[in-house]
Amino acid sequence: MNRFGYIGKIKLLIKNNFSATFGNCPVCKRKTFFVKDNGTYDRDFLECLRCGSLPRQRMLMLALETYSPNWRNLKIHESSPGSASSFYLEKECSDYSSSQYFPDINSGEFNGNILCQNIEEMSFSDNSFDIFISQEVMEHVFDAPKAFKEIDRILKPGGIHLFTTPMIPNQFETVIRTSLDSKGQVVYHKEPVYHGNPINPDGSIVTYDWGLDLPFWVSKNSSMYCLVYKVENKKQGLQGELCEAFVSIKP
Repeated sequence: MNRFGYIGKIKLLIKNNFSATFGNCPVCKRKTFFVKDNGTYDRDFLECLRCGSLPRQRMLMLALETYSPNWRNLKIHESSPGSASSFYLEKECSDYSSSQYFPDINSGEFNGNILCQNIEEMSFSDNSFDIFISQEVMEHVFDAPKAFKEIDRILKPGGIHLFTTPMIPNQFETVIRTSLDSKGQVVYHKEPVYHGNPINPDGSIVTYDWGLDLPFWVSKNSSMYCLVYKVENKKQGLQGELCEAFVSIKP
């Protein structure tokens, strides 16, 4: 976008009740404006005007730079990519791979040219990756303890699981919304809630409302210890609730 078009777009957004804050984006590394409709909330609507990233994606990238600054030369796998940060990771990392989850396809098989992996039972060998990334995935798995064990298994010693998921403020204990019975049938413990899914127009059902005990779920079900990473910085588009990044480290 040329300068005239960029500034013109800013003026048009402000005229139409959008707020705009100037700063530097942790995803695309460019000077930008962070914009949103004043009637919306930050987590899902405060976009970088350059790359379209959201606060939780910018938080994840800042956490990655903090805990693994040499990530561009490491072996990274991402589950269910589709965000601005995913595109940047794929572009910058020399050994990046990704997969999606298709319920009717086994882990390790392909749907066209897309690798399928169920993170509760992955086909990867032990100690395969330096970094495993999941953005907005852990609130949709049916068996989170099993998923944490699997992620632990495929990470190399010293590896990290870097992820985002909503952690409900002031909710101390995690609530299981949906589970599977012994026959694999869905059991609803709460009113069904769905989030958007880039490969499924029906969305993905929410299975966990994560509470402040999320790090304990990680340590209880794996060898990893989990850190909660959050920075407030409007000049980096880092603001709003439910924007934490989580860093689970394998000893």
